[in-house]
Amino acid sequence: MWTLVLIKWEGKGNRVDKVQESISQFVKHFAEKGIPESVSAQAYCLLQENLPVPRDFPLSPSDDFCDAFGIVDEDLELLVEDLAWFFNRCLPTKSFSGRRKPVIRTVDDIVIYIYSLPNK
Repeated sequence: MWTLVLIKWEGKGNRVDKVQESISQFVKHFAEKGIPESVSAQAYCLLQENLPVPRDFPLSPSDDFCDAFGIVDEDLELLVEDLAWFFNRCLPTKSFSGRRKPVIRTVDDIVIYIYSLPNK
């Protein structure tokens, strides 16, 4: 059985507008939590570059790393380490498998966690 699916092409300009809108919403979300725009906007770009999604895929703070991106365990730990390095933050000396393992499930969790770490 065949199903006909009609797709409305919105053009590249509209995709760019949607990405800009997504970044604005992302930044606003974190501004309400006291995280500067410079940090949240850069985190958005870095996550887009490091997640297995198209460059213009809009990210949401509620995106779950496992469900949305298939990222778990060591891959998530590496992502945290990469973001901490980029933002010049110090990770705890104990590994994430130790007693002080942070609970990071969503984009919101990782941005807040990275921002909460002390500067190097």
